[in-house]
Amino acid sequence: MGEKELFLTPTEFDILYRLAEHTGHIFTPEEIYGMIWAGRPWDGGQLVQMHMSRLRRKLDKAWEEHRFIEAVWGQGYRFVPAEV
Repeated sequence: MGEKELFLTPTEFDILYRLAEHTGHIFTPEEIYGMIWAGRPWDGGQLVQMHMSRLRRKLDKAWEEHRFIEAVWGQGYRFVPAEV
């Protein structure tokens, strides 16, 4: 796939790292929120949705040929590695 530089915020990196650690597992927004913002009251998913949208946009722009984060309707998000 070639090397590409990608600028992520610390939060975006944490989300990507945790999703990639468990490739294929579907994480609910509540699970992602708990992993990243543990201890804060649940906000209904707006914070997760905002960060996921930004992260997916950055990844899609850098690698147009592959979608690394898949939104699974009604369930959550999962990391999909590129095929070598």
